[in-house]
Formats: sequence, C-alpha cells, structure tokens
Amino acid sequence: MSSKQPNSGNELAYIGGRRRLYVEALEELEKLIKGKKLKPGEKLPSVEALVGILGVSRTTVREALANLETQGLIIRKQGSGTYVSHSSGKGFMGGLERIEPFRKIANRAGVNSEVVFRDVSEITPDKELAEAIDVQKDSTVIKIEIVEAINATPTIYIIDYLKSSSGKATELSDWQDSVITYLVKKCDPPLTHTRTEIFAVGASKVVASKFNVSEGKPILYQVESYFSSSGDLLGMGFVYIQTDYFHFFVNRRVV
Repeated sequence: MSSKQPNSGNELAYIGGRRRLYVEALEELEKLIKGKKLKPGEKLPSVEALVGILGVSRTTVREALANLETQGLIIRKQGSGTYVSHSSGKGFMGGLERIEPFRKIANRAGVNSEVVFRDVSEITPDKELAEAIDVQKDSTVIKIEIVEAINATPTIYIIDYLKSSSGKATELSDWQDSVITYLVKKCDPPLTHTRTEIFAVGASKVVASKFNVSEGKPILYQVESYFSSSGDLLGMGFVYIQTDYFHFFVNRRVV
C-alpha cells in the first residue's frame, strides 16, 4: 500500500484515492483484530508504526482507528495506548454511539449471546404510555418483551412499545431479528435516530426476576424514543442492563 499525493487539477481523483487508502487501512486493521493476529487485550502498534506497516499517512491511520473505536473493536487508554477490546472480568465492553442490536455488539466482541425470552402482545396503553408514544388512550399498542443472555446469563431486558398497524403484531411475532433491525428494515419511513436517556436504578421485583438477581440491585436503565427519517415517533424502548456483564463506553470529542 503506498501513499498518494494530489495532482494539480485532479483533486477529485485524489480524494477518491485517499478514500480508498482509508478503506484499505481499515480493512487491514480489522483483519488483524478479527483474525486474532492482534489478540483481545493486546496493545496496538503506535500510529507511527502503523504508518510504516500500512503505508498510509498519519491522518488515514487516525481515521481508521477512530472507526474501529466506534465499532468497539479497540479502546484507547489515556497515557497508555490503544488496545484491542476484550472481555472485562465475566462480561464484555462495547460502545453505545451507534444504534444497533445488543446481540450485534456482543457478537462483535466475540461473546456468545442468545434470546432466552421473547413475547409479543397487543395491549391498550394507560394514559402515561399513550402520551409518551403519542397515541390515543383507547388505541392498540404492540408490546415486545425480550431477555437476552451472554454465556447463559440474562444480561439485557428490553420492553418495546410500537405503534400498531394492520398485520404488524403478527409480523413481529414471526420476526427473528431485533426490534431495532425491524424498525430499520421494515418500517417506511425507517428508523434513523433515537433520543436516549440513561439512568442507574435499583432492580424492581419484575426486573430482578428476569435477571435472577436480588431486588434493588443497581441496574443500568435506558429509555429510548425511536424516530423515523421524517421525524415521526415510531415507539419507545425501555432497556435494563446488568453492568456486571456489559461494560459500556461512549466516545466524546471536543467540538
């Protein structure tokens, strides 16, 4: 792989070439990590070393590393360096910047995940829920409950409420993938963004029973409003996470 310099009057070709170099650098780094040549917990070579290994500029290397960090494949430790993400104790680590299914984050981290409970039903919302997802109180709402486990331990409990339409409940009952994937692939217009709030709460009796833990145990609680590309509210998700098993991070940058 060799660096490409701009030619006078051919800036678009340069931009395209630079983009290809970035993609190639990213793919090479992903191969090293996913192919286990760089093992979980192992420190990556310095930026300068990667410039020499990949034959690209420092800027291209940094862009590729930023992408890997967003994917949760690497983690940067202040004053220490950049490391391949790995299981932390009995759990694993992942980023929350992107809207993606929990099972995808787990699988990317090399952790076994499975759905251990799933139920789809149609309910009549109470006043609070009806107002939250902007439907009439006497309308029908689809409720989807899911418990996912990593290494056979229940780790995430999700309750989604979606606006109903003809045949939607049946379709969701047969749907094998996540609700997030359904909203992206099956809704028109599709899910494009969420508004998310995150809290630390004590597990209620219901949540504790899903996780097989003591009532009151600290749990991460995430409330998400799902929005389409047109700005319409598609529904809401209420997510409980056992942080003993899923350690999350968020990349933040100075703007």
